[in-house]
Amino acid sequence: MRLLAIALLLLILSATQLSLLSASANTNTAKCVRIDVPAVEGQSGKGSVVSVAVCINPGSNSLRVYGTDKIETDTLISIITAYIIAQLLSNKPPSSYDIDISFEKNVQDVSGPSAGAIMTLALYSLLNSSEYNGLSGTGAINLDGSIEAVGGIPQKLSALRTSGYKEVFLPIANYIQYRQLIESQFRDLKVLPVSSIVDLLNTSPPSWSLEAGEEYVIDVISNVSRDHEVVMRDLLERLANIYISRVSDTGSTEYRLAMSIVDK
Repeated sequence: MRLLAIALLLLILSATQLSLLSASANTNTAKCVRIDVPAVEGQSGKGSVVSVAVCINPGSNSLRVYGTDKIETDTLISIITAYIIAQLLSNKPPSSYDIDISFEKNVQDVSGPSAGAIMTLALYSLLNSSEYNGLSGTGAINLDGSIEAVGGIPQKLSALRTSGYKEVFLPIANYIQYRQLIESQFRDLKVLPVSSIVDLLNTSPPSWSLEAGEEYVIDVISNVSRDHEVVMRDLLERLANIYISRVSDTGSTEYRLAMSIVDK
């Protein structure tokens, strides 16, 4: 659909201004929420919960990440995808905000897309000026709003329980995969299986379409240098191939529309 193609463009365009900073974000004027992100430590393989502050400020579509030396592409894409989905669900057109992501303690390397769903929850509450419900869980967010299965479920559930959580969410595929384990070893946890961010937010599908922002996208592209445009299109093609390989096929309408932008 045209929505997918424009969303892909916005995803790459929004990700062009990235800063990795060691200090903490200035939250004096920003709107912020704090989320607990379950993770699996790379060296030990143990589960842990990382406290993250998510803030937005009117600005120029910059993404600043504090408290980590390195952030992998899949994590960066998941953050921007979360922002796009949160905008749609808030019925807000593309707008200029700066996003500040601050890790509680310095993390050497942030990787994986599993914080995408909870990041969408946080950004939605900020854009919608609603109270964050304090729920935690894990799951990758896709451009169509679906919540995808991730790894390290036993470790993450254990870490969340140790941190005091009584209710958490999981992608429905992970819930089915680990149902016996959940019912035997995590009976004290209320585990919510979710298939999409709409289910998780208990809200209605977006009524605003990114098609309304087409002129905005064209204006942004016109200001991109030729060299940067080549890089952008290469990234878009790779992202489209990854996304389509998961949810559709190369003969689909979505694929043709996405590729038509790349080929222009």
